Amino acid sequence: ISFINQQIDKQINKPKKELTSFVQLLSFIQRFSQQKIQVLQQTSSIRSLLSSQNRELRKITSVLISRVSASFLQKSYQTKESQLKEAQQFDVPEEFDFYIDGLLLCLSDSDQFVRQTAAFGLGQIIQKLPILFLQELVQAVFDCCSEAETAETWNGALQCIGELLRTSSISIKDNKGQLLKILTQAFQNKFKQQNMVKDAACFVSWALARSCPPSELGTEFTQQISNNLLALACLDRDICIRRCAAAAFQECAGRWRSEFIKNSIQCAALVDFYKLGDLEESYFGVAVQISQFQECYRVTMLKYLVDQYLMNQQQAARTQVTTLISKLYQQDDWVVEEMLVNLEDIEDWVRFSASCELLSYLPLSVEQKTQLAKALTLQLQNFVSNQNADIQHHLTQNLCSVLLVLQNSLDQQLISQFVKQVFPQSVRYYFQDLAIQNYDRIFSNKVLQLKRHVDSDQTQRDDDLLNAVNLLFVENNQKAEKCLQIMKKCRSAAENVVRIYVLEAVSAHNFQPSENQRETESLYQIISLGLNDFTSDTRGDVGALVRHKAFNCIKSHFQAQNLQENEKFAQLYKIAVCQFCCSRVEQMKLLGIKTLFRDANLLKIPIQSQKYVQVQQKEDFIFDMAELTNEELQRQIEKSDSALIQNGFQLFKDVFIKDPTLKFVCLKQLVLNVCYGQKDEIAETVLLIKDLKQEEFYGFVLKLLDKITNQGYQGQLQFSCILISNYLIHKNYVPNTVQLKLLVEKIIAYMKQEQINFNAFQTGFSVLGFVVKNIQEDELQQSCKNELLQYLVHRTVKLREQSFDVILSLNLDNQQIEEMCQVDWMSLNVQKAEEKQKWLRGVVGW
Repeated sequence: ISFINQQIDKQINKPKKELTSFVQLLSFIQRFSQQKIQVLQQTSSIRSLLSSQNRELRKITSVLISRVSASFLQKSYQTKESQLKEAQQFDVPEEFDFYIDGLLLCLSDSDQFVRQTAAFGLGQIIQKLPILFLQELVQAVFDCCSEAETAETWNGALQCIGELLRTSSISIKDNKGQLLKILTQAFQNKFKQQNMVKDAACFVSWALARSCPPSELGTEFTQQISNNLLALACLDRDICIRRCAAAAFQECAGRWRSEFIKNSIQCAALVDFYKLGDLEESYFGVAVQISQFQECYRVTMLKYLVDQYLMNQQQAARTQVTTLISKLYQQDDWVVEEMLVNLEDIEDWVRFSASCELLSYLPLSVEQKTQLAKALTLQLQNFVSNQNADIQHHLTQNLCSVLLVLQNSLDQQLISQFVKQVFPQSVRYYFQDLAIQNYDRIFSNKVLQLKRHVDSDQTQRDDDLLNAVNLLFVENNQKAEKCLQIMKKCRSAAENVVRIYVLEAVSAHNFQPSENQRETESLYQIISLGLNDFTSDTRGDVGALVRHKAFNCIKSHFQAQNLQENEKFAQLYKIAVCQFCCSRVEQMKLLGIKTLFRDANLLKIPIQSQKYVQVQQKEDFIFDMAELTNEELQRQIEKSDSALIQNGFQLFKDVFIKDPTLKFVCLKQLVLNVCYGQKDEIAETVLLIKDLKQEEFYGFVLKLLDKITNQGYQGQLQFSCILISNYLIHKNYVPNTVQLKLLVEKIIAYMKQEQINFNAFQTGFSVLGFVVKNIQEDELQQSCKNELLQYLVHRTVKLREQSFDVILSLNLDNQQIEEMCQVDWMSLNVQKAEEKQKWLRGVVGW
């Protein structure tokens, strides 16, 4: 022992690997030795070891000093009848205090295992102390739970308290008030690492339920603990904390019974382990149900939401919380007062944003909103001058929320002043920074309320102010025409959000086609423009969002029985279903398939195929699509036909094949998918198309190639046509002579465009090469040969590195190319022709 102490003293200032082993050896000697040993008598040695950067060394040191301290207390004095006798027989050396200070210091350690070891060691020591000295050490542990301490200190102290309660080492009667205060503060703490404190508080509650009868605690104590545990179990954003609090509450409910906890059995059943795994279910399912049992549960949850979870930097989290608050809110004036206090803090934009959003959700009176409008306007003007980009982005969200608060206010002058001073500086910031992956439909709709005012040139009177801000305020008999004007004006990819908002406004309006023919025609054009929006930019396929909104728009009107009798809209709805069933976007494909099943009767589509019908108890029935989610739909369809999702065309081929218009829509979408597909996907698509007659399919292709372009959606579609024609022609799916001549002319015209990519160029070469080699038509064959050589010489000057690929794409042998080189296809002068022919022969020789 003396040797080990000497080695430890030597290595304290310059620790080595052996230091941990020496301390661990001393710990085992202390554990198994029958005699008292003297170790680490100097305070500096203890503190040096406990402040080491080695986590394992700190942990073993805390174990050692707890065992040494416990060795001084061989008997348990708490069973003595006379406290005076206990005090007379109690005697410990002076270093005992140093060891206790070391353990209290370990409660604040940054490592969880060190804190656990110290808490367990203190619990073992306190069990052996006399009653006179026990309360002093317990109070020292309680003092660690103060506002000035860190989250680590709170965690260590609470673990120690839980250990003392588990072993019944402290008197509940003497410490009940202090214990309730500590637990309440722990549940509602706002530390950065608050989860560790909440977790330890749940452990204390669990230990309290197991060790203390409810009669000693009282109804008020047990109900307050239960309220906090339920709020934590339902509302905390960390799944581990929710489940930990639920386990502690179930322990309390089982041991304290319904007379001490209201509706304990129902609440314990609701806070199920699996239900709490989903935050949405926990918020809007479990929390809402529990709040209906007792008023105390509702108020506690409301306070937790306002104080703890509303101030979140993430927009989605704040929206979720504010939505739940609006469900729990029942004219609680203290909520509004709390928000007014938050609005006074102009430095914290997160608190300000949360307050604005919450006030826009609450069902406040006009007088309350007018009162709040003044505070909101004043603080927002202070934020406008801030140049911080993050604050500016959130300021735009604040502006949207403020507008919703103000629009029902009676103070029109205040609204006008607010709009003119604050709107323009932040609205355009949002549109400049908008990315497709960050698109938020609800938020964008709010922003567009602001943009409509910024873009308006003049307002004649105060009532026109909100009309200019929001399309929903436009009079009903002018709404569709107004929307159509904006839809035609805003056609660029950067303005896709404006088109989405127009469709949102159209969806919200209850149109009656029989009342106004002009409105009906405007509505039809708006939805048609949305369904054919294939705009794209560096952000991706921004038109996909517009198409999705247009589909939902016509579906909502159709299901509301506004347009079912209108043949024009019925046909448009069928076209939309065809387009979505063929889409490459999985979400759109599922939406199209689901709509096809659910609205088959509305669309008057006879679905007779056994592929779409399940057999149960010898009776055929069609899927009940009313409440079927996308995931359930996908599972049901995969049971019926595994290829249904992969090949959307198969779903409605037998349904729509008799309608020329719908068949054209199907083929158009299917051919477009080829542009983005792999070879195996192209092969599967071809198998479907080959069911059509050759003249019909190539007539469809020539129709798409009518106006040659390589830009945008139409350019992608035409490239897809050339790609799939090349594939089919090489599979002997050849058109007739007339169609082949027209196809070659279209392909040559497509290849003559500027800035054509190499894949399209090579695909066109492949088609022309096939014609040269396989079609016995002299005029057509010679024309293709001339075009091939012309583009081979001219275009490969820019693509010399890939010129060999071009040669191979001709699908010709060397002799044929040699013969073609003799053709004077350009009527060039002799010198240039010979140079190009010589270069071409060199390439062929390779």
